[in-house]
Amino acid sequence: DEAKIPSFYVYRDTITGGFTDQKTRTAFFSDEDIFGFSKKRKKSRNKEVFKTSLSDLSAGDYIVHVDYGIGIFKGLVHKSIGGIESDFLELEYDKGEILYVPLESINLIQKYVGSGESSPRVSSLQSSKWSKLKNQAKKSAKKLAMDLLKLYAERKALNGFSFQNDGFLVRELENSFLFEETEDQLSAILDVYRDMEADYPMERLVCGDVGFGKTEVAVRAAGKAVAAGKQVAVLAPTTVLTRQHFESFRQRFNDLPVKIDYVSRLKTSKEIKKTLKKVADGEVDILIGTHRLLSTDVHFNDLGLLVIDEEQRFGVAHKEKISDMRSNIDVLTLTATPIPRTLQLSISGIRDISVIETPPADRLPIITKIVRQDGNIGKLIENEMKRGGQVYFLHNNVKDIVNTASWVQSMAPYARVDIAHGQMSSIQLEKALIKFYEGETDVLVCTTIIENGVDIPNANTIIVNSAGNFGLAQLYQLKGRVGRSDKRAYCYLVVDNLEALNQIAKKRLQIIQQLSDLGSGFKIASYDLQLRGAGDLLGAEQSGFVTNIGYELYLQMVHDAVKELQGKGGIKNEVEIQSNVSYYIPAEYVPNPETRMNYYNRISGITEKDDVDNYMEEFQTIYGDIPEPVKNLLKIFYIKNLASGCGVIKLTIFSSKMKISFDKNVTLEPTIILNLISELQLKANFNSEYEISIVSKGNDILQTSIVFFESLAEIFSLEKSYA
Repeated sequence: DEAKIPSFYVYRDTITGGFTDQKTRTAFFSDEDIFGFSKKRKKSRNKEVFKTSLSDLSAGDYIVHVDYGIGIFKGLVHKSIGGIESDFLELEYDKGEILYVPLESINLIQKYVGSGESSPRVSSLQSSKWSKLKNQAKKSAKKLAMDLLKLYAERKALNGFSFQNDGFLVRELENSFLFEETEDQLSAILDVYRDMEADYPMERLVCGDVGFGKTEVAVRAAGKAVAAGKQVAVLAPTTVLTRQHFESFRQRFNDLPVKIDYVSRLKTSKEIKKTLKKVADGEVDILIGTHRLLSTDVHFNDLGLLVIDEEQRFGVAHKEKISDMRSNIDVLTLTATPIPRTLQLSISGIRDISVIETPPADRLPIITKIVRQDGNIGKLIENEMKRGGQVYFLHNNVKDIVNTASWVQSMAPYARVDIAHGQMSSIQLEKALIKFYEGETDVLVCTTIIENGVDIPNANTIIVNSAGNFGLAQLYQLKGRVGRSDKRAYCYLVVDNLEALNQIAKKRLQIIQQLSDLGSGFKIASYDLQLRGAGDLLGAEQSGFVTNIGYELYLQMVHDAVKELQGKGGIKNEVEIQSNVSYYIPAEYVPNPETRMNYYNRISGITEKDDVDNYMEEFQTIYGDIPEPVKNLLKIFYIKNLASGCGVIKLTIFSSKMKISFDKNVTLEPTIILNLISELQLKANFNSEYEISIVSKGNDILQTSIVFFESLAEIFSLEKSYA
């Protein structure tokens, strides 16, 4: 709209650069015009998506130090040791023993996730018990890794169908998509295409938050399967979601020669029988349904692809039937909050995974508030209706849902109120949902039947009654029913008495309120793990090890064992650093300790020169001129990670000299090292077979170290010189 008076406006949108509109006398500036750069998020490596974030640590939380065991996090402290200032993580162990962990060892610390609600036993720094527990866990992890690899090998050994002939169908689907694919979404689609073209069955998981475009990935996969003459089964956990998928698929395949049908209790027995005959005769290309698809009377003419939406919503018996069904066909699983067993397989590299982390361009985070059950409910409904929107009022008790609807009506007498729950007849339920979908109902008082997949862009307020009774992942799914358009959405969690709730219920509500960021589904899965415990994930045999050393460390052991058995272990040493150079983020530069902790956690992963430059740019833009200790921090973490891949176990860095100690398992070719030193015109000498001292050419030993290790890392990647 044309600006009426000289004003300053902020719009949440994406433009490639600024411009001036002379007609309306308006100047537009992009973030790059204002800040000098456009911030691009670095894509996280998939297996790290599910790691606990140290920035979430609070004083009193249990942590795991890989070398010293389970302790209690006390906070971030600033200390001067040997005249050198730095920040340290303060950890408390048995009998009040304190360990100060230097910044370069932050990657050795994880948040503790055990196998139940009880507190773990804190380790002693004076005992060797932790080392023994770790060794026992490593043996268990190796055995589990062998079992997982056997499963993986059996899967890959099966003969699958290679979907090669796309014809015009896939091209038409791609061209008819009304939106621009996000980078992550496009990457997931290409992953699926590659898998389907392989000659072994696909087993891919697509993780993406609610409304981030997972369904479109399934649509493209279905199109590729149908183009090759195969049938597709789409399995959904609820009747409502089945109907939603049917409408979505029908809309996307509109005007294309693809026959789509569905089976659910919204159809009569006669209609279902007719549909199943068509499926058996090959007259239906895509069949969408609830667990009804798993019944013995369902026979496909030539099934090629199975799409499973929210697998965790199916019961054990249904999952067993799904396992039988997926034996040698391509399988695509979609989820917003991954189930822990799936995380385990994905992190271990056994199951292929694509992650959609980027929200659609116009999507706004949902505002979540905890409210009491009083007269304010009417005001919340009124506020939504004033802007032309609709409201879900979730009450998950069918026995008194009619009384609750009457109470809601009394709170909002001007609203058109209706009811929807799973015990209604299929005709009544569909009628209620269609009325709400078409805007004939203002407030839908409903059970969790709307939890999966009801996509109504005009419904932008959800009120969850007795919110303390729901699990974390379930609350997150319910919250995702709103905010499906470019309007701001609200989620109100209603509790009678917050103080009367148990600690876990309180924590759930706090977490769901705090995690308002778009794309928090993975964090939810991680927090859910912390609240429920991780003992039942890996079976009884492994739960003891999870309790003893923590879920994340055990999974890391499984992942390392898998890589070792696959011959992909490579060199990765933990590098000890001793230095008289100060490297930390001063509190007066970045005052918030949580923000500093977050930076330390992120900076510890620096592996490329571009990372250093990007962080320099970020600090300069947000906080101003960069202090020397911050520049040193970025360089030292980069050097440490380069050195880790070169078999280095210790670096001693002085103002003009660096001493490098190598692991004795590394085969060093002295001529190669000497040639490198000569090429870089450095002064150096071998103190012993596994120790080199290098003197700086100028006054900047850190820059000299970077040049040396960048060259050495390149040699190691080519030579793979590991004994």
